[in-house]
Amino acid sequence: MTPEKSRQSVVDVLSSTIAELGTEGWSPFDDLGIEDCTLKDGETGVTFVGDTTGPGADPESTIATVEAHWTSLGMVTRTVEASSPDDTLIRLYGEAGPLEGIVLYADIDQTVIEAESLCAVGDASEIIDTENPDP
Repeated sequence: MTPEKSRQSVVDVLSSTIAELGTEGWSPFDDLGIEDCTLKDGETGVTFVGDTTGPGADPESTIATVEAHWTSLGMVTRTVEASSPDDTLIRLYGEAGPLEGIVLYADIDQTVIEAESLCAVGDASEIIDTENPDP
């Protein structure tokens, strides 16, 4: 996988997940983080991370909608329910498919999605330098 495809996978999954929720008011996620990762052969590669925050909604409905979407993308999901009466946050984790991992935090006040791309052949420092040249 190329770094460009790796980056685009994060944008595509975040965008399609937001579209499934059908809500306005999400923070932009076009400035993805760039990090080192380890490829299967042990070499250093590059991964892209992004997150977005949106409005809250019914957590159970949000989780059900997103879980169906992520499953359709080939992800394996698991849900972690709120841990106490004071903790209303439900977490949905997704792995495999087009991403290394993704998590959705849902409660009535806000929804947060964090995603990490698959590790791609490339050099994080080189990509950062190319995208942000010194003046």
